[in-house]
Formats: sequence, C-alpha cells, structure tokens
Amino acid sequence: MSVVKTVFFLTIHLILIEISYLISPRPVNTEIDWQNNHLLENIFSCQ
Repeated sequence: MSVVKTVFFLTIHLILIEISYLISPRPVNTEIDWQNNHLLENIFSCQ
C-alpha cells in the first residue's frame, strides 16, 4: 500500500508544481518547493 501512497503524493507534487508555474512563470515559489521537497523526503524515508 505504500507504493500507492507514494504514487498518490508524487501526483499531488507534480500538480502543485504545475499550479505554481501557472501562478508565476518564473520559479520564485521557494517556500512551496521546500515544502514539497520536505514532503517527498518524508515519504521516501518511510518506505
């Protein structure tokens, strides 16, 4: 089940990246990027 959860969060991560680039075309959202990277690190460390 952890694989399904990982795929789910990776999909959310990609959607958040798309939304952040739609809001501002230049990569300025460092706080959002940091939160996403932190979330992904937690997910991969849990496996």
